[in-house]
Amino acid sequence: MSCSCKQTRWVHFAGNSAFWLNRAIRALPQLRSGLAQPLITVWLQVRVLPGPPRTSISYSLFVALSGTTAPDTSIFRSNVRFALHFPRLRYPSQQVRCRLYFAYCDHLRVQTMKPITPTQWGYLKRYQRTLDSKECLSNRFGEGGCDGRIIQGHMIPRSQLVQIAEQGHVHAVPTRLAPVAQMKRSGFQAEDIGISNFSTLQCFCARHDKRLFAPLEDTALTFTREQLTLLHFRAMAAEVYIRGNAEDAAANEGRKYLSSDPRREPFYEAFRIHSLAAIAAEEDFKRTENMINLSRYDEIRAAIIRFDTTPVLLSVGAFRPLYDVIGTKLQNFSEEAAYIGMHILSVDKMPAVVFTWLKGQKPSQRFAKTFSMQPYRALTTLAVQTAFEYAEHTCMRREWWMSLTKGWRALLLDRIEMANRAASVPDEDFLSFEFPLDDWKCRSIDFVK
Repeated sequence: MSCSCKQTRWVHFAGNSAFWLNRAIRALPQLRSGLAQPLITVWLQVRVLPGPPRTSISYSLFVALSGTTAPDTSIFRSNVRFALHFPRLRYPSQQVRCRLYFAYCDHLRVQTMKPITPTQWGYLKRYQRTLDSKECLSNRFGEGGCDGRIIQGHMIPRSQLVQIAEQGHVHAVPTRLAPVAQMKRSGFQAEDIGISNFSTLQCFCARHDKRLFAPLEDTALTFTREQLTLLHFRAMAAEVYIRGNAEDAAANEGRKYLSSDPRREPFYEAFRIHSLAAIAAEEDFKRTENMINLSRYDEIRAAIIRFDTTPVLLSVGAFRPLYDVIGTKLQNFSEEAAYIGMHILSVDKMPAVVFTWLKGQKPSQRFAKTFSMQPYRALTTLAVQTAFEYAEHTCMRREWWMSLTKGWRALLLDRIEMANRAASVPDEDFLSFEFPLDDWKCRSIDFVK
């Protein structure tokens, strides 16, 4: 398939060989999903910088996918691996630089989209209803629970959102199932979302939401131990709510099929994944809630990284770190399940990246420590990459997003697409710094022990 229309777009990325061995393939979601026809051309250029054992070399590899109706993606993978593996056999990895170019056409992408069937729409609606279940998580593990009126509470405070909003909107990738299902066919994109509708979950009643988070909403953010505990509690509440509802939704769908029916398998696998995460999240949530009830905040730990620029991105989420930012494995999810909270917020009209975890959670501590030890110039890129990889509640100023290169936007959107695959297992270097996206000018790093 070929195209010469004006909708053809060229995109390029650059990095070292270790990075592109994995990213060159992951950056092309249409190859991975079988929608390779919109891809017209792939061109990989490899250059070895001057140094022992010789001055320099440069060569290119052309991978033609045009003119075929069913491109063989295995050939593409083999060629990329060969091109990147060859110089690494003879040269230090720090000398190898790669640039990947690919061209695709928007209207060809649209032509290859597979429509969502009525059966799939029905499933998405049922699944979304379960994900939107109403429950006040306050005192979930105590006596009596709560029967108050559930509200749409913001995981990122509205007072934060207005600082990066443009005409009442922030720029973000939609997270509801219907648009996600459509984007899996047409490509993930960010769009304007009203701040009243962004980062809202129905996991607290009006009374508890107001009482619990007043120290965050009504007081200047100075990262006291109480505020850090509440930040961690809110991030863990979102994780408990999302994981628990996803677990229930998968179980409800799986029960419709006999154990011998192959259609049951994906729901069972989703149930297993979300169930393990939900158990770990609930344990962390329970410990944090107990700290709040006793007004004892001595078990909270944090790393606070402050920057000196105008805030352009906000993010809140909690995740189980599998690898740190230099590729060291931190834990095995079947044996350990340490969570860490990540919060990119505005403090005194400047960005701050805060990691929170509980006393004794060594994997979380090692993640935060390794992150903080990276060069100052790399911290912004690492923070943005981590937010797009892990935090569902991530938004930015539209002007900043559009100022990024097409290559960077594609890479960040690819992280979100991979995160929407329940069984996705990241590479060991998936958070590693390769080249700068932006620099917010780090001015201080503090630890709360």
